Amino acid sequence: MYFEFQNHWNTYIVEEDFKFISENGLNAIRIPVGWWIARDPAPPKPYVGGSLQALDSAFTWARKYGLKIIIDLHAVEGSQNGYENSSSRDGSLEWGLGKDR
Repeated sequence: MYFEFQNHWNTYIVEEDFKFISENGLNAIRIPVGWWIARDPAPPKPYVGGSLQALDSAFTWARKYGLKIIIDLHAVEGSQNGYENSSSRDGSLEWGLGKDR
């Protein structure tokens, strides 16, 4: 699975995209990340390591083309809404419930 993601990271967003964004008058980009990036290169299963390296590349390209980056914490540990887009595979929701629940 790592190699599938590696191919995605290497081809989906590339340096030429940053150049295009800059040349067309924009000055910032938003990059959504999941909570597991903080545990890269060895996040817990089912997550795959390697995304931090892709984020590092984005920062390098942004600096080169004079762009700012907005990091969007797109999914939090425990899922913020119980849906797949927030890192839940089974509908479970644990985020924000507090230690007493």
